Amino acid sequence: MPAVAVEIVECHRDFVVAFKAAGIHSAPLRPEDGECALALVAAQFPEVRAVQGRKAVEGGLVHRIDQDTAGLLLIARNQGFYDHIMACQEAGLFKKGYTARCQYLPPCPELLGGFPPPPNLLGFPVTRSADFMVESGFRPYGPGRKQVRPVTQDSGKCSRRKAGRGGRNPSKAGEGDMGLQSYTTSFHLIESSGTQGSFQHKPTGDASNPLGAAITERETLTVKATITKGYRHQVRCHLAWCGLPIVADPLYHPLEKTAPQMQFFATGLSFPLMEAQETAPLRTTPKASQSSKLFSMDISSRILSSL
Repeated sequence: MPAVAVEIVECHRDFVVAFKAAGIHSAPLRPEDGECALALVAAQFPEVRAVQGRKAVEGGLVHRIDQDTAGLLLIARNQGFYDHIMACQEAGLFKKGYTARCQYLPPCPELLGGFPPPPNLLGFPVTRSADFMVESGFRPYGPGRKQVRPVTQDSGKCSRRKAGRGGRNPSKAGEGDMGLQSYTTSFHLIESSGTQGSFQHKPTGDASNPLGAAITERETLTVKATITKGYRHQVRCHLAWCGLPIVADPLYHPLEKTAPQMQFFATGLSFPLMEAQETAPLRTTPKASQSSKLFSMDISSRILSSL
């Protein structure tokens, strides 16, 4: 964790990767707003202001992370790269990774309210599956629409009508039956530490029991998540829906809110680099191939070692 609000961790001719501390906004909510991660990056790289992004105040900011979330931000330094990375996102080639400390709390969705029936996780945790995937639409929820809730094909008509409103870029998500905008989160369970937070790996068992023992309620787990197209609070809400609320999450953990910082971090970025000769916006969808040069960064080990 940096001692400053923003730390530059990668400087490329086309983009900057910055680590944003928790407690600071990624971008201004209004033109008159003060300090934010984008402003601090622009103080060193003023060209990011000239990029035409989704909103005038966001410049070359490619994606946001929540104010309470610490982690990696990608900022374009020129219009060509911004258009390139938007095309990569459309094609599902821009991957964002997150690392979270969670508690196994099966009644979490019921305690929070407003959730549809829990998703089918292919036996987790009965078979202790280390990998699982969750898919849903989303709708705003609660006072001030500060939270979101999953929406499925089994949700009521009212919930389905609300799905898609309030996301980062809802019109760009995939659409399933009945036009429900769909967002997918892939999870990988990497550590189980018991209830004391010691972060010691349990002995591995056979293929049907990768954690070596059953997961018990209130046990602390470390989970990595990957998304390609995101909705506001997507990973946090999907984890809560699975009965795995993030430790100290002020919105999606119904019981524990006493830790000094929410244990959720944006720790990974992966995308195809723009070819050196590309200076104009892409007119075709980028294609992944064995010859594609990928930028990839994963700081999850650094984060976990600092906790």
